[in-house]
Amino acid sequence: MRLGRLRLTWIFGSGLVLALAAQAQDDPFGRCEDLFAQAPGRWESARCFYQVASSERLWDEAAERLERLVKLHPDRPWLRLARAYVEEERSPLRASELYRQAVSAFEAAGFAEGEVRARCAFAQWLSTQKENREAGEQLDLAVRRAEAAHEQDALAEALVFQARHLLSQNVGLHEPLRLAYRAEAILFPHGDAVRQMLCLELLAGLERDLGLPDRAANRFRRLERLARENGRLRSVARAQLGLGHLLLDELDRAPRSSGREKALAQLRRALATAEQAGDPELQASARASLAHLLPDQRDNLDRCLSLARQRYDNLTSSCLLSLANLQADHDEAGAERSLQEAGAAAERSGDLYSLARFWYGRMNLRWRFGPHDQAVADSLEAIRAVEALRDLQLEQAGRAGLFSRWLAPYYAASGHLLKEFQRSGDPVDLDLAFSITESMRARVLRDLLAAPRSPEPPLSRKTLESGLAPDEALLSFQIAPREDLFGFAGGPWLLVSTRGGTRVYPLPEAVSRASLETAVPALLGLIERRDGDEARLAEFLGSNLLGKALSELPREVTRLVIVPDGVLHLLPFAALRLNEEGPLAERYQISMASSATLWERWRRQARRNVRPALVLADPLLPKGDDPLPDARSEGRYVAQSCGKGSVVRFGREAGEGFLKRQDLSPFGVLHLAAHAEADEANPETSAVLLAADAPGEDGRLQVDEISRLHLDGSLVALSSCRSASGAVVGGEGVMSLSRAFFAAGSAAVLGSLWPLRDEDARDFFEIFYDHLNAGETASAAFSAAQRERLRDGVPAEAWAGFVLSGDGNWRLPGAPEPPISPWTVPTVTAGILILAALILVLRKTRPRGVRSTEAPHTSG
Repeated sequence: MRLGRLRLTWIFGSGLVLALAAQAQDDPFGRCEDLFAQAPGRWESARCFYQVASSERLWDEAAERLERLVKLHPDRPWLRLARAYVEEERSPLRASELYRQAVSAFEAAGFAEGEVRARCAFAQWLSTQKENREAGEQLDLAVRRAEAAHEQDALAEALVFQARHLLSQNVGLHEPLRLAYRAEAILFPHGDAVRQMLCLELLAGLERDLGLPDRAANRFRRLERLARENGRLRSVARAQLGLGHLLLDELDRAPRSSGREKALAQLRRALATAEQAGDPELQASARASLAHLLPDQRDNLDRCLSLARQRYDNLTSSCLLSLANLQADHDEAGAERSLQEAGAAAERSGDLYSLARFWYGRMNLRWRFGPHDQAVADSLEAIRAVEALRDLQLEQAGRAGLFSRWLAPYYAASGHLLKEFQRSGDPVDLDLAFSITESMRARVLRDLLAAPRSPEPPLSRKTLESGLAPDEALLSFQIAPREDLFGFAGGPWLLVSTRGGTRVYPLPEAVSRASLETAVPALLGLIERRDGDEARLAEFLGSNLLGKALSELPREVTRLVIVPDGVLHLLPFAALRLNEEGPLAERYQISMASSATLWERWRRQARRNVRPALVLADPLLPKGDDPLPDARSEGRYVAQSCGKGSVVRFGREAGEGFLKRQDLSPFGVLHLAAHAEADEANPETSAVLLAADAPGEDGRLQVDEISRLHLDGSLVALSSCRSASGAVVGGEGVMSLSRAFFAAGSAAVLGSLWPLRDEDARDFFEIFYDHLNAGETASAAFSAAQRERLRDGVPAEAWAGFVLSGDGNWRLPGAPEPPISPWTVPTVTAGILILAALILVLRKTRPRGVRSTEAPHTSG
């Protein structure tokens, strides 16, 4: 649920509606008169008249009563504010005048809290009238007035309204989130309960939009609890609806039958509470969501449209989309009319989120009843709508988090195009599907590496194929659900590119997104036991994810570059098996990449033509942290392998301040043998733990500090626990320490998916550097280390968790070229002779002036 317009009657309502409904029918305002007589200076007494008018639809009588009281008590500004509320329902021009009078009355009385509340209410009213500039000015004045008067609760209120106003202006999430956190620091734990609820709802919506569902759910639960304690039915309904929308998000992301039942129950609970509270907007929102889950129940659609039309354009658009989906199979013309009306409502709303949802729904409907060209055009329009949302976010976390919630148009468009390619064999569909998927992957990292230049366009399929060596294949996964609430959601696919073309493989039901999110953690748990029991599950995953594709690879392919998706970022591919064979590490050199576009960028990145290594090992940490004695011998071995000019520092000297001050240009390798922390809840606080060796340094080399290092073209080896693991963000990949080193300019990073034993890390890296020093590529040296550990009989936990990402062709500068094996020379010579003979034959047989018209091969 996007943050909708929040009426101040909810924010400051006293929960008296039910009591008022039971009062004497001859004078429904009698209770309000009594309240005012008892407490004429309280907001609750004036607000009562508005509440009765709202529940009984007695706007004219409420206006008359309040007007009379204002004349009798001109020194009571709350009456003027309540009068402005009532006039909103009668005359917009008169309401603006009355709001100005209320603000002036509070200002003249020197009543800061009342002035702030009146300015916030006035700003909200101005926003509904599209007077956004003046609304912003009123909120700025409200913040300054509260600050000057040191009214902290009023300041928090103004900050929340300021954040909501910015959201309505589509300015991105960063600044509203900053304001919301500032308000939270004021209000909790001892602030006004009503304002706390306002702040909790704002934060929950923001965190949902940023792709933080667990945090958002916690906020909504706190809001529901606090609202019940204070008798705020509307607030209870908002919290329940927010929780229902989070369940819908999860159902779209990874459909499960149990998830559908939970979502239905939660949304029905929210609808019942919204009806009890008498809130038409919340009722319409709940029915719009129920219509997605129960598309055949027309009642929800009809009720939603009757509540939403002419009042809530975003909800009107949502319900019309569901109606078009229902009409598509039997009334194509009616579906087209519903689509047109839905689009107009989304445009009127001015809400980029509503526009993105509309285009996604239209795209899927267009794929159902065509034509093909229009479906493609609508798919690109849906993607442009998401891009517009993404471009609003000014900082990395906001871009990555928001983008992770809006991947459905990319997945669905790619899936539709791949299905079309399988049906028709038209390579144009394959090219566009590949481009769409690439444009989705690691966008924030791509933008960061391209700065300050414009981001590079996604790599084309043909460019990828031409850049692959004969012994290389790039395997690109798409792990999308087969269905979501809008229909076909893209499904799981594997694209395998070699120099000879690209093959497309739909993945079986056994490896759906939901099943993989269970199977991958299970495999990691089995590997951790170090008893070999992971073999059967490794075979199941290997066969279903890779079996058919690898069986059809050209025989000369021995190197795999894998571009994972979703939970596959955490899968140790080297440990997977095919049928009853050994682990894949025995057959292939395996490296990882965030996207084909980034892989190609890393491959052509300029190298530092310097050999030495900078090594920090076994840093001195605060008391209680385990020392790493094997890390010291590992560090010495690395420095010795990389030769003259290498620097190795231990203990207190292996410090954060030293690394940040160091000129890194003389070093081709950075090797860190240290503890690390991967924080999945707050990825930006993940850190390599070094010595606190300077004032102001805490020894935690965090993600943002890593990204400011200058590692252009170097290799980074992280002999640290879970340095390649972390929170998996849809589209972006793993927000890991390895990613931070790529942001700093590294061309290749070697990290780990799970905690490392000190001696296992030492043994692995000694083998790796032996082969690297012999002139082998990083990929070959990495593979050799895995195979030697395999032959040593150690369990997969000791070697399969290491991951090489980036350019596997990276070589240690100055290392000798690998020797040519004895059989290679005659083989090459024979090949040259055969080629020469073939050329002679072609010259004799081909007519002069005729050119070959054979198209490049692309297999389906």
